[in-house]
Parts: sequence; structure tokens; C-alpha cells
Amino acid sequence: MMDELKDLGAKFGRDQTFCFDNISVHQIIFDESNDLTLYCTVPYYGEIYFANFGLSFDQLNTLLRTNKSAGPSIASALAEKLNGEIEIPSIIEVDKLYGMPLEINNCVLYTSLYDVETEDDDEEDPEEVDGLAPDGEEGYEAYAFIVDDIKMKPTSKR
Repeated sequence: MMDELKDLGAKFGRDQTFCFDNISVHQIIFDESNDLTLYCTVPYYGEIYFANFGLSFDQLNTLLRTNKSAGPSIASALAEKLNGEIEIPSIIEVDKLYGMPLEINNCVLYTSLYDVETEDDDEEDPEEVDGLAPDGEEGYEAYAFIVDDIKMKPTSKR
């Protein structure tokens, strides 16, 4: 199912800001940097898209603390990965660990859309013609919504 979803980041121009108040985290990916990537699905105008979110360990900790039921199991899996010998990049499959995606819907993520290509990637590939790879396939561009801030949603008092 995840392979059939469209990349939400590909719908928009760069240097734009977005707010998300409902994401489903399927994977937590970390590499040699000090940041993490969340592979998520998000609703957008009645359709479900996949989206990558780049964030710090502190920001992930904030998200896990807001989700009392799943937070401890994911936090312990993350600590276990970091304390053991890990392959880089390493992935925590939230769906398998928790039995379903981690639903984040009690806070708002303020993000900036970022094109993951590096400056070196901006140079044209001599084998590409008009954005197409030699086999005629369109090249894949990767996007991430970089988390700038996280704010809790106000709770209603009854």
C-alpha cells in the first residue's frame, strides 16, 4: 500500500511552510547525522499521501511524550538500537513494533519543505536528458518536511 501513495512534498514548491496536526508514523530512520527521518502518511484533502519529516532527537522525544500509550515502547526500541551495534542507516518499523502506525494528532508540527538533493546533485547528470534517466524513467526527487516547531493542541475542558 505504501508504494502506491504519492509524495506530498512533490506537490508543492520549495521554501514553503506547512502545519500538520495529524500524521501516522510508520518508520523512524536514523543515519550518521544527528537528525532523524519519520516516514509517515498524512491526509490531504481527502487523500492519503506519504511524507518524510526531518527532526531532531529532542523533537522526537517531545512527540513520544505526547503519546502516552506508544511512547515508552518506541523510546525503548530507539534506545536499544542506539546502545547496540547498529547498521547505518537503521530503521525502526513502528508498524511491527507497536502493531500499527503511531498516530500523532494532539500537537501541531510547523514545518518547512526541503528538497533533499544536495548541491552536488544539482549538477546535471550527463546521462539524463530532460529529467529522464537513460531507461526513460523519470528521476525520483526526495522531499522532507523539516520540523521547525511543535506546539501542543489546546485541550478542551468540560
